[in-house]
Amino acid sequence: MEYNAHALGNYHGHIMTNSKEALLNSYKTGFRFFEVDIQQTSDGHFVAYHLWSKNDADRLQIPFDEQNPVPDLKTFCSYRYLTGRFKSGLSPLTLNDVFDFMRARRDMTVMFDFLAGYVDRDNPELMRKLAETFAQNQDIADRSIVETYSLKNAAALCEAGFVNIQPWIDIPENSERGFQTIEDILAFLTKYHVKNVSVSPGRIMRNPAEMSALKARGVRVYSPGWN
Repeated sequence: MEYNAHALGNYHGHIMTNSKEALLNSYKTGFRFFEVDIQQTSDGHFVAYHLWSKNDADRLQIPFDEQNPVPDLKTFCSYRYLTGRFKSGLSPLTLNDVFDFMRARRDMTVMFDFLAGYVDRDNPELMRKLAETFAQNQDIADRSIVETYSLKNAAALCEAGFVNIQPWIDIPENSERGFQTIEDILAFLTKYHVKNVSVSPGRIMRNPAEMSALKARGVRVYSPGWN
């Protein structure tokens, strides 16, 4: 079993911060496999953040505008998280910041949980933009994985040249058509040569035979979201 630092790891009891301090602390602790949430700012930049929601803003103690919930890059970079807990607050990260951290530490792998693709579900255009971003940073692309939430998003990434994808597999009743049965799943994984999947804990527990079938095909199963 391998462990990853979910949302860049726990920082003094605080989870899902996707912050610079959490990343540094997790690396120092010994983690070499990380997961980070990625969103787009209103002016089209990729940044490390969970969801543009009031719940997340309140949790991190930052401003939230109901009318304009998605900040621009300058506003996002000005945030300091959890100032009520930490005197100087925690620092936000852009996707380029994460890339720079990876370049300086060649022993780490990062799974990018591209949550904009989760909110929008099918957004191939956004996936192609992400694939282009990785193509411009080929030095770290081989140590990067993108978690996807729809078949169209997964296919768009692969067809745009980024093949290190990790599709999310939910319980059958919550899954889209074409990704409900193990036969459908294996057919998709074979077509796109996918070697990693994220599977909901519920599906893992209810369907051990499916996990065996995935293992027999050489597919590695991860269960995200456990802090």
